[in-house]
Amino acid sequence: MRRLFILLTVAALLLLVFAATAMADVKPAEEPEEVLQVQPVPPSGQVGGKPAPPVVPSVSPQAFQLNWLSINGGGAINASSTNYQLGLSVGQSVAGFASSPSYQMGIGFWYGAAPGAPACAAAKGDLNGAGGLTPSDVVLMLRCVFNSDGTGTVGGDCNVCYADVNCSGGVTPLTPSDVVLELQAVFNGQPFPC
Repeated sequence: MRRLFILLTVAALLLLVFAATAMADVKPAEEPEEVLQVQPVPPSGQVGGKPAPPVVPSVSPQAFQLNWLSINGGGAINASSTNYQLGLSVGQSVAGFASSPSYQMGIGFWYGAAPGAPACAAAKGDLNGAGGLTPSDVVLMLRCVFNSDGTGTVGGDCNVCYADVNCSGGVTPLTPSDVVLELQAVFNGQPFPC
């Protein structure tokens, strides 16, 4: 068992060196800055006697990302198109994650993203739940992928909702490519593919 651990550690270090040298000459892609502007609705909420929906220009799907957002209150809305699905709540009072040494709790009626999805207590790649990507997340990813050891991760279980950064899923969703993507995200600022 110890010999396997040493071999996996050496393999992980070689992978780190390879990834670092391979990415040394790669420049991060520039993201286009797009600003959504919504035309205001008159105070009456009507134009010509009919309800006036806000007008939103189209956005390029390649560069657009919308991360988790909570606006206090209640009321669920689901919408979809050929390329997108959207679920939102107007006025959700509280959403998020709380923990203590003895308890972990997801808060809010949209917590957990999609119906049937496991509650995801951290953003993609943020294995320690610190609120951003750090070198500690790379170390935790190495432990999850090569040792199946979730000690130090949110929930202590290497949950695939935040650890499977290449979204491969399957029987063994965590692979060495997750480590490479985590390295690129932490040290080069490259976004995850999913």
